[in-house]
Amino acid sequence: MLRTTLALCLSAIASIEAQAASSVDLQKQTISTSVDTSILRALIKFGSETRIPIGIVLDTVKPEKLCEEHRQFTLQSRPMSEFLNRLLAQSSYVWLFDQGVILVRPAHLPDRVSQVLEMKFDRFGGIPTTMQGLGITLSGWIYSRLHPEASGFAGDILSSPDAEQFPKFEVRDASVEQILNQIVLLGSKGIWLLRLSQDFEHNKDIDLHTYSYKDDAPALQATCSSMKQ
Repeated sequence: MLRTTLALCLSAIASIEAQAASSVDLQKQTISTSVDTSILRALIKFGSETRIPIGIVLDTVKPEKLCEEHRQFTLQSRPMSEFLNRLLAQSSYVWLFDQGVILVRPAHLPDRVSQVLEMKFDRFGGIPTTMQGLGITLSGWIYSRLHPEASGFAGDILSSPDAEQFPKFEVRDASVEQILNQIVLLGSKGIWLLRLSQDFEHNKDIDLHTYSYKDDAPALQATCSSMKQ
């Protein structure tokens, strides 16, 4: 029993140290790039090229803001943290690095958004599916929690035969945010986006997507266009 406990403790310490090292390495990595586009498109391009997972919480009142604010600058062998600081400067968004994922969210996160992100599940998992499919499944689980009166949920998961499949994905005792971070860390990595409706208090509607850098590039590129519809 003592040996088992000690092994578990050492494993936990190693995991914490690995996460800390990952955070430090991210700060030291450099980037050379020119930006002449919207904040969201620049983030998508950055993530796709570096394969660093990103989680984005969109503003409830004006989710298209990241698509409307334009940035123009050039960096030559500068820290990635400087890229993110320049990109989000004078916006209402901030960034942080957590669990190996860059998180971009409004500086003032509404309580209703925090409640969804902090919603916990004893176990989350599903049928073998793609990264986008895992996001659709998680959306259904959240819907069921927000609408206990509903008898269930339905959704379509469409994917290419060549898309990455994740047959054994399972997370236990985790919040929605932790689950999303684990999803976009899979395979070729990806991005998650969360938006709550402005009238969330009444309709409990959420818009949640998980995109693979490898399989969902067209959908990612069309994100800003879809917000304007």
